[in-house]
Amino acid sequence: MGLAKALAPVDFLKLLREYQFLSSPWPLNAVAAILPWFEVFCGILLVTGIAARATSAIVAALFFFFSIAIASRALALQSELQVPFCAVSFDCGCGAGEVFVCAKLTENLAWVTLALWLTLSRHIPGKPFPWR
Repeated sequence: MGLAKALAPVDFLKLLREYQFLSSPWPLNAVAAILPWFEVFCGILLVTGIAARATSAIVAALFFFFSIAIASRALALQSELQVPFCAVSFDCGCGAGEVFVCAKLTENLAWVTLALWLTLSRHIPGKPFPWR
């Protein structure tokens, strides 16, 4: 998904603005330009098994932060639209288009769990077992 955002930086920037975490244009532009490529880099490291534990810890932290941002924006939209929380849907900037917030938060929880499991695992996929 990082590649989808990296190839459409203006669209990603517009979505980032909606979170209203950064008001100054310079940091907002920097995040929109750097974050997608950082996600791609982390994905490449995970697929190749290079620094898998450290990378998975970073990925877990990213998904945790993304989840807080998504939940915060969803609560604001829920209050504005006066609809149930799980009925809130919007383009979260994840690269998949419009999503329902409860489904996205559940998906992110699964990714955080998987990334933490990989971080704490004694065996890294793709690496030989210690007894071989």
